[in-house]
Amino acid sequence: MKKLFTKKTISLIMVILVMISTIGFANAGGNDVVIKSIIFQDENNNMVYVDYAEAIEQSLEGDKALYDAIVHYVGIAEEKGRLVYLETEAGVYLDYGKALTDNLSRLADIIDVEKYIVRGEIKYTHELWIDDGKPVITDPEAKPAQLVSITEVDGIEVEIGTTEETAKSMLPSSTTILDSRDRTHTVALDWAIENYDKDVIGNYNAIGRFELPRGVVNKKGIDLKVEAIVKVFEPVVEPEFPVEVESVFIIKSEITENTYANINIKEEYVSIVEEVKVDGKLANQIEDNSAQWRIKVEEETTAEDLKGRISVSTIVKEGKVQVGLYKNYRIAGNGINFGELKGSFYIKNKITGKEYKEGTSPWNSKYLYQMKDIPIGEYTIHFDVPEGMDILKVQIGNSYDETDYDAETNPLVVKETGKGIYDNVIILLKDKALE
Repeated sequence: MKKLFTKKTISLIMVILVMISTIGFANAGGNDVVIKSIIFQDENNNMVYVDYAEAIEQSLEGDKALYDAIVHYVGIAEEKGRLVYLETEAGVYLDYGKALTDNLSRLADIIDVEKYIVRGEIKYTHELWIDDGKPVITDPEAKPAQLVSITEVDGIEVEIGTTEETAKSMLPSSTTILDSRDRTHTVALDWAIENYDKDVIGNYNAIGRFELPRGVVNKKGIDLKVEAIVKVFEPVVEPEFPVEVESVFIIKSEITENTYANINIKEEYVSIVEEVKVDGKLANQIEDNSAQWRIKVEEETTAEDLKGRISVSTIVKEGKVQVGLYKNYRIAGNGINFGELKGSFYIKNKITGKEYKEGTSPWNSKYLYQMKDIPIGEYTIHFDVPEGMDILKVQIGNSYDETDYDAETNPLVVKETGKGIYDNVIILLKDKALE
């Protein structure tokens, strides 16, 4: 009967300890002391660690499995007089087994007693934890670490017109998480942007989700995501001189004391510039220097002041371009339907940067693509190669007198041509499989 009474008393003490530990233990100094962990000697003489604070937290959430395991295994150690140590939240170890031998069970009676304070850390080789609902005692490394925290990421700013895919590619590709063993893991982020509209200025919420790495569990049910703001803004465009303008100089006549702006036109535009205006007022072309235009301006005007105020009108001379698409050789029988380029073809003016893609194919020559009303000048050629094919050669120039195209050294030159005359582009493709 006495032994049974002792067992019931020990169990009761454990229940009391659990209940009291949720609110703390009052020590002699009036401070609360909370039990963080227990280290005990099991029946195989292993020193076993168990996370007591975790057991209490789980119990409050309705899961008593770990708490019940503590009552069972620590109860055995207490009953048989084996080693039992308590670790407080402050990192102080107490020899609770010795206290029980001295007929003491209340923490308040031993917390400040030197006899029961263990100097240094208590080493252990095993851990008590719950695996699939059942208590196990294993090597500590066998227990999955718990997710503790997720590192936040910064948002981004994108210009209006930025596509959603581009915006997502600009967001951080990864973040880090911390587990219960103080280990940091890098996880890849899969982003989605809520209600994103590339053409509407504003802030959009982006959510980056991730998967936990092997060996880390999420018992607390933390949402596996980070959030960031994608700000779509319209950039402030600083005023500049028109593309045709080479430079602007401000001069002041010592004779009349008038202030003038000398507006110098780039050489390649001189022949097509019709008029130059400042604030809508026509400037004068210098009679013996067709590249320079002059206008009277207010005193103390600077060249910078004229940015955004100068306009240039040009004579637009246009030409025509014909593109032929072939396989291996330039013969009609080897012509490839130009639709194979799937609308990706365009030419780009090297000076203005403007792109041109509109054109048509003759009904009886679908391998040809004819583009009209193209401003004269130098152009680069752009297109996506059809799947399964490679570029064999791209040539430009007069019909049957073409040369190899090079964007830098031999670009497409569009000239003012007569009726029915085109500047030619020949694209020869080949099968990848034949390489």
